[in-house]
Amino acid sequence: SGTVTQLEFANPHVLVYFDVTKDGATEKWSGWLTAPNKLARAGWTKRTLVPGDKITIAGTPHKGGSHILQIRKLAGPDGKDLPLSEN
Repeated sequence: SGTVTQLEFANPHVLVYFDVTKDGATEKWSGWLTAPNKLARAGWTKRTLVPGDKITIAGTPHKGGSHILQIRKLAGPDGKDLPLSEN
């Protein structure tokens, strides 16, 4: 779980930047999704996530321990899963 700091709705992949608080310290994370045109067909806009939104993310972490992941599941501020593909 974390707090959105930025959403980059641009090619080739949509990027979500978020802060995670762990053991009292804040960690900066980022995750990538599919192309913006595919998310737009699933109902996303540039304002689907805004700074300050509380989100829950699950994904595949980047190798090497960096705070980057490929997002596989994302629940928005209302707790409902957001569609990550046009299907």
